[in-house]
Amino acid sequence: MTRTPKAYMWIGWPPSPRLSEYVAKIEGISNVLDSLIKRGFEGIVIGPWAAVENPKGRRRYGPFTSDAYRESLRRVIGDRCIKVDHYHPFNPTLRYYEASPLKPRIVPKGIENVGERYFKEVVKAAYDRGLKIYYLWMLVCHTYGNPPNGAKEIMDVFNEGKEYVCPNTPGLPEYMEGYLRDILDNYPEVSGVILDHLEFPSYVAEEIFTCFCEGCRAKAEEYGYSFQNLKLGALKLYAWIRGLSEEQLRWHLESDLSPMDILAELFDNEGFIEWWQFRLRSIKELAKRIQEIVHEVDPSLELNVDSVAPSFCNISGVSLASLSRYSDVLNPKLYPTESYWGWRNRLASYAGFISSGTDVKEGTAFKFLIKLFGLKALSNYRNLDELKGKVFPTELFLDELEKAIRWYGNRGRIRPWVWLEYSSIREIKNMLQAIVKAGVEGAIFKQYSAATEEKLNLIQEELGVQ
Repeated sequence: MTRTPKAYMWIGWPPSPRLSEYVAKIEGISNVLDSLIKRGFEGIVIGPWAAVENPKGRRRYGPFTSDAYRESLRRVIGDRCIKVDHYHPFNPTLRYYEASPLKPRIVPKGIENVGERYFKEVVKAAYDRGLKIYYLWMLVCHTYGNPPNGAKEIMDVFNEGKEYVCPNTPGLPEYMEGYLRDILDNYPEVSGVILDHLEFPSYVAEEIFTCFCEGCRAKAEEYGYSFQNLKLGALKLYAWIRGLSEEQLRWHLESDLSPMDILAELFDNEGFIEWWQFRLRSIKELAKRIQEIVHEVDPSLELNVDSVAPSFCNISGVSLASLSRYSDVLNPKLYPTESYWGWRNRLASYAGFISSGTDVKEGTAFKFLIKLFGLKALSNYRNLDELKGKVFPTELFLDELEKAIRWYGNRGRIRPWVWLEYSSIREIKNMLQAIVKAGVEGAIFKQYSAATEEKLNLIQEELGVQ
């Protein structure tokens, strides 16, 4: 019997006080939720931040003129760029963070935190309608987002910062406990949390050779690793990649070698193995501690954990088999786009890194990556132009979901993200067909501001939700 996947929608957050008439406000929160219910949606996602307008802020919003955003949002923002900072959509209870050296950022006096009022309106209306409510519980956030004061920035092997909070930041688990208590104090209606960015980011090639911050040094000593050996392991990978030649890659492509065979010479290096194991152990131990925190604070909460596409998990320090033990639901991200977090961007960045300054042709590097990561559905793509221009087939998304099922272990506990922004209708349709064929629990759609009538109709039609 075919499972009918459940549908969930990320509602998002208001851009700033001046622009508080966000999509859901313009259309009416009740109208938005009632519309989703009529289309068969069973839940919503809120969080993780509210945006507070600040002329000296670090993140710029706009101009929102792209068709990726709904007309209502473009009408409010127009062609302006707004500078903002991100804060929690509540006033933190500081005593919750006393056990951690990390402290939450506080909205400056005199500035309204619109998100607090907005989220409470959304949550109450959703709860009254019987919708499930999930809070996006950000972990390893980007430094332009809402990093806690005192967090360690991820550092690569060349001592350059990579603009993410390191998962080995001392006191991070204790900070996350305080954060969770704050969420439940302010939004007791939530039925689960979605832990986002449990990883060592690897969205572009330069992020791979991490992390060597002081937090990782302390963690390496705790695990019994030589920090210098870990650095040598990362340098080994860097040198191996930079030393690849066109002839070598063509030989690999024409051979019957598996991805593990291709990497065999790296695994002869003790430092590389230890560095790889250190990253996997760091994420596994953090996942275990996060699960303990959730069970201590509220055992009834459903713990979701986001992941990158399964093919890219290992290079991000993530073992899906480990996450299966320490979470209730896995949320792999089906993000095929050219944006920073998208698959096209990742593959293009990796191919460019391999070919830069060498005799390796970019197309050869791309084909090598397809084999290395086991992306069989892209094997007929010849170069980066085709990667960017051709629609990804249903088979690619189905392969990723089947990998998630095989490694995580239960299709009924898998609920992928589908990125509506910047994704074509044809590609969204292929993702939806893969979700149905894989028989997973459901899907989360990111996000309502990009959910045009055409896309909402497609979701309802392909998933068969009533």
